[in-house]
Amino acid sequence: MIILVDTNIDSIPNLFYILRKAYSQKERRTFIKNLCDIFRISDLNVEKIIAAAENEDFSDFKDCLQEECAVEVMADYIVTRNPDDYKASRIKIIEPGEFVKLL
Repeated sequence: MIILVDTNIDSIPNLFYILRKAYSQKERRTFIKNLCDIFRISDLNVEKIIAAAENEDFSDFKDCLQEECAVEVMADYIVTRNPDDYKASRIKIIEPGEFVKLL
């Protein structure tokens, strides 16, 4: 199972919006539902926000939130183009190209 860790509440709505030029609303709705079949989406809650606020190992708060979500769901990897931002991560970091090879 692939877990989508997303601390930005706008990501899915933004994706829905971006796809509007190429796909009908019905197609986009189906696409979003299919994403939910493929990915388990981690939520952001107060416990993760507090844990991230208390974690001084990360300089970027959003990166720390993502790491907190990944830890909670026991993700195998955090996929990022900026691995240096996750030097303190408890989850293995891989770049997108590495992840695609794993698929």
